[in-house]
Amino acid sequence: MIKKKKYKIGDNIIELGKVFRIFKIKKEKNSQGSYEPVIYFRPYYDDKTSEGVVCSIPVKNINVAEIRKPINKRMLNELILSLKERIIIVNFSPITELKEQLNSNNPIDTVELIKLLHKEKKVKLGNFSSSKKYILNLSMDKIVQEFALVGRVSLEQARNNIDLALQE
Repeated sequence: MIKKKKYKIGDNIIELGKVFRIFKIKKEKNSQGSYEPVIYFRPYYDDKTSEGVVCSIPVKNINVAEIRKPINKRMLNELILSLKERIIIVNFSPITELKEQLNSNNPIDTVELIKLLHKEKKVKLGNFSSSKKYILNLSMDKIVQEFALVGRVSLEQARNNIDLALQE
């Protein structure tokens, strides 16, 4: 049996690496005429692309949209330790596989992608393709907001913590 998650005003949620805050939950009439709860949320971190953005989704569709609650502090520490682990790459992944992995809303997958691309970048030095560099930057952007939220640090400090973990 799947345990239903309870959402309340003020909760933070994650959708594709972006942190959002729930500001309203309201019962609204659906197309069948019955009432169901709808969650309204807006970006937690302000940037130029999210100015004035307000999103809503019926509670029953949250799993379909791959919206989830943020990781906890213990998981954050495990992911940071995971970034420090050394990996051996036998074959470099093609760009199509990397793009598929980037679309995951799972922070473990995102951290693995960052480790893989960072290692490839170090090995290839001047031969690291611009498309893989772009995917590395996107994957870093995806995880930074959640790390900042859970670690209670700024976005810049979260990015620095990730970079530091990769260098160790």
